[in-house]
This record gives sequence, C-alpha cells and structure tokens, in this order.
Amino acid sequence: MPIIKQAVVMTLTVVFAYVFLQTAELSKYSLQLFAILCLLYWFLQKKQGKHFFYLFNEQAAINVLALNLAFLILIGNTQGLASAFFALTFVQLFFIALALENRLAILLSLELVLFYLGLALNRYGLNLSSAMTMTELNNLLAIPIVMVFYLFGKVQYQRLHYHSLLLDSEKQEKLKAQADDQAVADFINILLDRRLPMLEYLLTFPNKNVVTINAELQLLKDDLSNLLKEINHKNETNGGSFEEEILIETEAEILIKAINEET
Repeated sequence: MPIIKQAVVMTLTVVFAYVFLQTAELSKYSLQLFAILCLLYWFLQKKQGKHFFYLFNEQAAINVLALNLAFLILIGNTQGLASAFFALTFVQLFFIALALENRLAILLSLELVLFYLGLALNRYGLNLSSAMTMTELNNLLAIPIVMVFYLFGKVQYQRLHYHSLLLDSEKQEKLKAQADDQAVADFINILLDRRLPMLEYLLTFPNKNVVTINAELQLLKDDLSNLLKEINHKNETNGGSFEEEILIETEAEILIKAINEET
C-alpha cells in the first residue's frame, strides 16, 4: 500500500477511536471492541503464517493499525492520560515504530498526542492547563520522545543487519575465489613437480621417446581439461547462489543508503 494511503488509513483509525469514545451509545462497548480488534490482529497475522509479534513486512504494517486502534479504545476509555493502562502506550509505540515507516511512525505519534489532548479537553474543558496533573502532562510529552528513541534503535538495528548481509556476501565471494585459486595452484604444483621434470628427461633423447613424450603431453592436456571442467562445474553450481548474493548485496546497499538519507 502506498505511503499516502497508509497515512490516510492511519489517521482515520485515530479519528474513529476519538468519535467512538465520544459517543455515549458506543463507548459502553469499548472493552468488547478492544477484544474484537485484538482477535482481528491475531487472525490476520495467523492467516499470513506469521507469529503474533512478527512486524517486518508490509501487511504487518497494515495489521498493526488494528492493534493501534485497540490500544486507543482501551486507554481512551479508562481516562486517557490518567489511565491505569497508559503504560501500554509504550508497547503500542514499540509496535508502531517497528511496523511502520519512520515518517508514518512520527506522524502517528503526533496524532496520538492530539488524540489524548482532545480527550483531556473534553474531560477538563477550558481549564485544561490548570486541571491536568503533572503525571498526565509527563505522559503526554513522553509519547513523541519515546517514539524518537524507538526509531533511533530501529535505524541502528537496520544498519547493523544490512552491514552484516554485506559482510556475509563478501565473505562468500572471498571463499569462492580462494577455492578457485587453490585449484589452479594444485595444478601448477603437479605440473612443476611431475610433468615438466619427466618431459625434460624425455626430451634429452626425443627420437627414442616420441611415444612417451606424446603420452605425457596427452596427460598434461587431460589434467588441464579436468581443471577447466572442475572450475566450470563449480561456477554453474554456484551460479544461482552467486546471483542471490549479488542481489542481497545490492539490496543491502540500497537500504543502507535509504536509511542514511531518511535519518
């Protein structure tokens, strides 16, 4: 789903939660809706064959919006910033930071601030600044601050992960090159230790050793042919994995560049 559509859907879920809680006929069913949304998130994750906490794909980013709505309904229905369940907001922010793009996560954290401010304004009226307790104010300010720290940790993890992919790819290429070099080195050693001394000896009396010289030359050709076949077979066998390594390396470089530009 394009990022614009995700942002629109995300904003609509926050607006829906606010309207739901402000409607007396609906708000009394908050706990039921919370349970339904949690079950919906679990069902969507299981349908895709993912674990409950697996958040590293595009579909999980959509699924987590249902979980986000569930948290808003639960916490908003239990006095918002003064809720005994407000600590779950930090779990909510953790899910959001992992599942959504950084820009969307920051936008949603700001929408959460407006959401809880709206609930507080509806509760305290125009005396909001004097009626809010220090705990409520701290909880409100903690939302964007905690989100920034979560995103910082996420970016550092991504950089480390993609750098490790690059290192693994380079290591595989190095091992393959070393194996090819070793095969060539073994062939040269055999040539120097066996074939050349024998040919030098036979060439001292070439007329008498024509048959033997031809046999030695044929053995030399056979050894060289076997070496080439071995190298070609290795290249064909590793062709698919080598292409995958190149693809992984390219993707990792692109992702690292994107992370650096985004941050």
